[in-house]
Amino acid sequence: MKKLLLFLGSSTMILAPVANIVSCGDSNKFIINLTPVKDPIETEKAMKPLEGKLQSKMKEIDPNFNKSVSIKMTESYENSAESLKSGTSDLGFLPINAYESFRGDLVENGTHKDLGVLSFATKYANKGETNFEDFIDISTKKYSDIEAGKYEFGKEDKAIKLANHYNKYVKENVIDKNVQTSDDLTTALTDTENYTSHYRSYVYANTNFVKETLKNSDLNNLTHAYVKTLIDKAMEIGKDGKNGIALNKSVTSSSGTLYPLSWLQETLGYDDLAIKEIYTNKQTYDGSGGTAEGITSGKFNIAFNFEDVRSTKIEEGNHDVFEKSMIIGTTYAIPNDGLIYSRKNVDESMANNLRKAFSELVADKENDNIFGFYGAKSYTQPEKDQSTADFEKHNDSVADNNLLKISHIKELLKELN
Repeated sequence: MKKLLLFLGSSTMILAPVANIVSCGDSNKFIINLTPVKDPIETEKAMKPLEGKLQSKMKEIDPNFNKSVSIKMTESYENSAESLKSGTSDLGFLPINAYESFRGDLVENGTHKDLGVLSFATKYANKGETNFEDFIDISTKKYSDIEAGKYEFGKEDKAIKLANHYNKYVKENVIDKNVQTSDDLTTALTDTENYTSHYRSYVYANTNFVKETLKNSDLNNLTHAYVKTLIDKAMEIGKDGKNGIALNKSVTSSSGTLYPLSWLQETLGYDDLAIKEIYTNKQTYDGSGGTAEGITSGKFNIAFNFEDVRSTKIEEGNHDVFEKSMIIGTTYAIPNDGLIYSRKNVDESMANNLRKAFSELVADKENDNIFGFYGAKSYTQPEKDQSTADFEKHNDSVADNNLLKISHIKELLKELN
């Protein structure tokens, strides 16, 4: 009930129509915000071709579209969302919690004042999850995205059961097969026959730290008690400001901050005081590469990030990254990132044109290097005969349900930031 009240208190109904808001951005440019998930230079290089392709596609859809598309790199999700809210940029690739934090008040038609969800990404699933028995639909005997996305999963020790399963899968299909290239790793981990509407945060641990802490315990069958021991030990070490628990520097990061802290509380039972201590004493990282580097080098004993960030080190030639680290837990399913737009600059007609443009661009295999950088294989579209408002209200319901899971953690962090 407490979480429900927190959620209901986060939105206030207002009646001012969005159409009356004046644009604050550059009328000659259509600016897309990107927050690097890997190296900033690498991110910008990979995504730069989107400028010309989106500009051409929008012109094809609407001959009156006369803006030049420009990609802008931002330092954080918060900076990106604030820029969209103020109207100094038009579109951003953002996680759902950044959207929820900056979307503004509820308006009369059921959407929100400042930001809108253009679309959510769908991605290929991870083979280490699609063959996990708890995610198999009983009737079809196949992987079920619905089963994998159920909220209750993160509150149970099944989350640790998945970690054991994933470690076993990685040992058999990556370590034992001596995978050396990113292409071979993609073959080992990416399930191109199954799509997923979500991802989850994995709890990464330095293998030597686990062995030294648990000593003669069976590391192939981690238990709730074992994982609690590891977190306690990392908390103790982290009081000295080093080798402790690493979180994303962004306070709105889904996989790096909010869901990890929620998992620590819901699954392992840490109280508010302990959560505040973990957050206060945290180490921070930038992007997926920073997580993988920190956890394998021993800079971090435990770190949280999306699955499987260690692939970035394989790309760089560090082939022992999977042997030097292991998974000790997994969080709730997190809705995939979205294409978020500024309501100050993008009206309903342009939003619909952008949805069509991105849908066609992502479907073109020539653009795999662009959209593949963020893992997107398609973008959600309104159902047949579904109005734009109803589609966006559905998208907001995804954000609302997500907020219910982590609202208490967000309130705790407000006291510390």
